[in-house]
Amino acid sequence: MSFFFGQSKQRDYLVLDIGKEAVKALILKRQKEEVELLSSALEYFDDHNVSTINEEEIIGKTISEIFRKPKFKNLPKRLFLGLSPSILKSRIIPIVIRRKNPRDLIQKKEAGLLFEEALAEARDKIENFVFEEDGILSQDICFTSSKILEIKIDGYRVLNLLGLGGRDVSFRVLVVFSLKEPLKKIEKIIQPFKFKKIDILHPIQGLLKLHLVGAENSVFIDVGGNNTQISLIKNAKFEQTGNFEIGGKNFSEGLAEVLGQGERDGRELKEKYSNGQLSIEVQTRVSEILAQIKINWYKKLKDTISKINRTGILPSDFYLFGGGAKLSEIQRVLEEESWQGVNFSRNVRVHIFSLKDFYHYLHLKVKDLPSSILTNSQYIPSFLIFYARENF
Repeated sequence: MSFFFGQSKQRDYLVLDIGKEAVKALILKRQKEEVELLSSALEYFDDHNVSTINEEEIIGKTISEIFRKPKFKNLPKRLFLGLSPSILKSRIIPIVIRRKNPRDLIQKKEAGLLFEEALAEARDKIENFVFEEDGILSQDICFTSSKILEIKIDGYRVLNLLGLGGRDVSFRVLVVFSLKEPLKKIEKIIQPFKFKKIDILHPIQGLLKLHLVGAENSVFIDVGGNNTQISLIKNAKFEQTGNFEIGGKNFSEGLAEVLGQGERDGRELKEKYSNGQLSIEVQTRVSEILAQIKINWYKKLKDTISKINRTGILPSDFYLFGGGAKLSEIQRVLEEESWQGVNFSRNVRVHIFSLKDFYHYLHLKVKDLPSSILTNSQYIPSFLIFYARENF
């Protein structure tokens, strides 16, 4: 979805990735086949003394703090906006359309009608799914993107429908959608900054554009603040997406609650634990506190993967990224649990997907990245949002 407020030939872009725990911001400059990082910022909501529980005020204050920094003085007028999975969601929908005259070769007009019918039916299925899962009505949903990922005629994969015959035309459609009310609140927050064009994008739209050499069969896991998103890939094809509501913030809150600390203290303790900066005694105590949250996260992950993996063996390569990816609890539980009832191609292997690894899969190169970002998987979703833009 895009919002236009006039025309701009600006070649600098702002990526604003608004989560449930923090806001990440990047200013990137595109020059032919190379991208340069001009500015970056990561601000946690709990870093600011905001005497309110109003989420809009907290997000607005955090964004304003970022934009007051000298390196964000000259903001680009083109914004790529990413949102929390609780607001912006994705789903891959299979559609089958039976033609009345299978012997007739498909002409341009019929092909267009088939595409329109597939996209409309995919959106209808999303509306039914959201109502059944969450009781949310269709008028409360906003579709930001629909993209056909695959076409088959009578079971055979094709690149184009024109000039072909057959009875059953199958589509796989990626639908990205949002809840209207939370989206309106975000739009209100960013409106004062007067961007000329805003694109609302989902990380999976960026994942789709990667060259998955060596990762053709894999599970990509984005461990966010209070949500974990999953992308299942088989034979370099995106099978399905899923998500559940446990993320890195839940581990921080668990520490804060048991130890009687504030939210910020819990997060900082979790980060020190992840980086191995604590004494053996404290490290052991933190591990004990996080044990149950780790199991809860694993159970949710297993349940979600089982639901979206409807055919065959599950890929054994897991690629972790996002703010919670470097938490050792998450890495260990993936490798050490029995995964009873789930069939893998081989033993589970866990990879931390940092920007350094990200280069391997890109059309473009990013230059002048500091090591603090290059080795930090927390920025992967932000860069995926940047690369998600169609016809970029």
